Amino acid sequence: MILVLTMLYSGTNNSVAGVSSVSIDSLIHVLDKEISNTTYQESREKRIAGVRAQLASAQKPAERLMFYDDLIGYYNNYQSDSLLIYLERSINLA
Repeated sequence: MILVLTMLYSGTNNSVAGVSSVSIDSLIHVLDKEISNTTYQESREKRIAGVRAQLASAQKPAERLMFYDDLIGYYNNYQSDSLLIYLERSINLA
């Protein structure tokens, strides 16, 4: 990413291959946002993996329902197919 910006930088008039500095700022903003989203996604996946590990060792139905509820919350607006799986398992267990 930085390499791409460096390769494009012409060194004259603060431009990158004929692109204004405003466009460069926009590009940097988009790249920063994408990096943040990737970090957020990795963090979310780790939390989900932790809850799934706890669910695997849960013995009591009430514990399992609690972990299903947590997973439903994590998957809401994220992975609707997984949300539906844990919602169905929750209903079947109740």
